[in-house]
Amino acid sequence: MSRRLLRTLLAASAVAAFSLTGASAFAAGTLVDCSSATVLSHIQGGGGTAANGCQYIDPPDNSTVANLANINSAGGTGFFGFSDWTEAVAKQDLPDGAGQSGNWSIPSYDSTATYMIVFKDGSLTNLIGFTLISGISSGTWTSPFTDPPFAGVSGTKDVSHFTIFKRAGDDPPPDVSEPATLGLLGLGLLGIAIMRRRRSV
Repeated sequence: MSRRLLRTLLAASAVAAFSLTGASAFAAGTLVDCSSATVLSHIQGGGGTAANGCQYIDPPDNSTVANLANINSAGGTGFFGFSDWTEAVAKQDLPDGAGQSGNWSIPSYDSTATYMIVFKDGSLTNLIGFTLISGISSGTWTSPFTDPPFAGVSGTKDVSHFTIFKRAGDDPPPDVSEPATLGLLGLGLLGIAIMRRRRSV
């Protein structure tokens, strides 16, 4: 095996590894815990507060989109330290004047999954996510775009939309993405090249 080919394989592996690690850094900022009783009470269901955790992205940035890439890379780790959230209930857009309160529900509820509802609004805020208490699949919400948790927000801002995400620990592992497949292929070829070189020496 020529040194040139070996260098090419090493370079391909490095590019693939960079793709895997660098492709997730979309949502800037840090995740701030906001799990006080006052803030958690914005999510109701089952006869009481239905949220048991709260995080939001800081600093304020109203251009942050509540998509999977941002949810799974927020703060460098993803919301609540996880980067394997999937969409459970598609984005719910709210008409003008309807963003102060509303209902939420999870039609195909899985009791083994962890669910999170993420809200988006405008200036002086960023994405805010609430993990939901197990066993509660529907309820009501009031806008969490207040102070607290968002310092400097006057009154209560409307929610523009929300999305419900889930983590299902019992789900099979996701298919390996194309960059990961290329990386594994490169590493495999590198291993074969090294083995052949050792045999020929």
